[in-house]
Amino acid sequence: MDVADHEDPGTPAVTLSVDVHGGDYGASVTVPAAISALAKDPNIKIVLVGQQVAIAPALANIDFPGGSRLGVHYAADLLPADAKPTAVLRRGQS
Repeated sequence: MDVADHEDPGTPAVTLSVDVHGGDYGASVTVPAAISALAKDPNIKIVLVGQQVAIAPALANIDFPGGSRLGVHYAADLLPADAKPTAVLRRGQS
C-alpha cells in the first residue's frame, strides 16, 4: 500500500491479519467487524485469513467500496485451539 492510497499521508499504513475462525462466533462476526474497521479508518488494510468455506459466504452479502484495502488469504487447514505450534511444525502437519 502506497502513501498515495491514504487520506492522511502523515499517518503510517497498518496491515492487520484477522483469523476469521477466532472468537466465539467465527466468520459471521469477524468479517463484518473487519469491514466496519475499514470503513472507520482509511489508513488500514485488513487481510482475512481462514478457510474459503467460511469467508466466501460471509463476504457474499457485504458491499464495501474500499475493496482494495481488503485482502483474503485462504488457508488449506485449520489447527485445533489446543494444538502446540512447535509440535505441528516438527511434524509438518496440521
